[in-house]
Amino acid sequence: MIKYSSLFCLLALISIHSVTLSDTDSCKFKTVTFDADFSSGGLSSCKQISRYEFDLFIKAEDQPINPSAWYAFKASATMPQSIRVNLKYIEGNHRYQPKVSQDGKHWQLLAHEVAKKNRSAHFTLSLNDKPIWVSAQEIIDNNYYQEWMADTVKKHNLTHYKISQSVEKRDIWAMESRTDTNHWFVIIGRQHPPEITGAMALFPFVETVLSGTELAENFRKKFNILFVPIVNPDGVENGHWRHNVGGVDLNRDWANRSQPEVQGIHNRMQEIVKQGGEIHFALDFHSTQRNLFYTIPVDYGLKQSEFSKIWLTSLDKALPNFDVEIKPGVSKNPGVFKQYFADTYGVHSVTYEAGDRADRNQIKLVARTSAILLMKQMLQ
Repeated sequence: MIKYSSLFCLLALISIHSVTLSDTDSCKFKTVTFDADFSSGGLSSCKQISRYEFDLFIKAEDQPINPSAWYAFKASATMPQSIRVNLKYIEGNHRYQPKVSQDGKHWQLLAHEVAKKNRSAHFTLSLNDKPIWVSAQEIIDNNYYQEWMADTVKKHNLTHYKISQSVEKRDIWAMESRTDTNHWFVIIGRQHPPEITGAMALFPFVETVLSGTELAENFRKKFNILFVPIVNPDGVENGHWRHNVGGVDLNRDWANRSQPEVQGIHNRMQEIVKQGGEIHFALDFHSTQRNLFYTIPVDYGLKQSEFSKIWLTSLDKALPNFDVEIKPGVSKNPGVFKQYFADTYGVHSVTYEAGDRADRNQIKLVARTSAILLMKQMLQ
């Protein structure tokens, strides 16, 4: 047995367990690199705890913040090795189950443990010669939206135009399905960057409304449709938890309209009304911890007072394996889109919340079914 002197042992322990603070941009160490320099990347700083263990710190873009603790990074190594990763939250708690991908497109759940009252999470990564993506949710970045919108516009011959620009001067695009009518339906999404399951619901919902079924074609003959699928491209690009680059929660800005992302959409809807258009209904796609639909109460004095309730009750009946939770309420903050819409246009709007951990196939099924039932009801 080899014996070491006390001083040598002490130096060895210090060497192994000393904390090495990385460069906060690259998190590059001797044999391992953590990189968040890509669209939707999110990582604050890193520390090397030992040769095969690393702390990765997750911090919100500013305060106060909703606890939507987003993270996304690539891990790579100069040689094959297995490492332990500790996600540590500087603010907020662990919310999203980590996903892992070999290509940044196809994802699966990553086995992990949560500790210290939900303030940290731990998992193991096996690294080789190719980088591995790890993310709070599947990454749906600005490029994905651009490609999806371009394909959708071409496939369905939609009007496509810049409705606004973000604080960082990214174009915010709208699509419109136009017909010879003054009736309008509005759909928006991605006000909050990490709310990926809301995006996963928006895509099949829109595709169902634009489909070639007799129902969808009849619907589009009666209603013009305004789509703004991504309202907060800066937040998405920069891996934000909640806000735009101006430090504002866009879904609390609809009364003040201090941010250009909100101003552009408001201006377009005002233009529609000035031109004689009548807006009948609006949907705003989000994510939260569980599947949920926020509605305006039936006694709020809006047209067709039970419209949302009837639609969602029919959805509940159509999907016996899916519980439709309806949460009526008047927001104390008039800047919420749902509240703004009711107060400004006098009609119902629903905040469509898809659960963070909802089954991905179920998200699509619920979205398609809800689109079908909504079209039927609006045509009555």
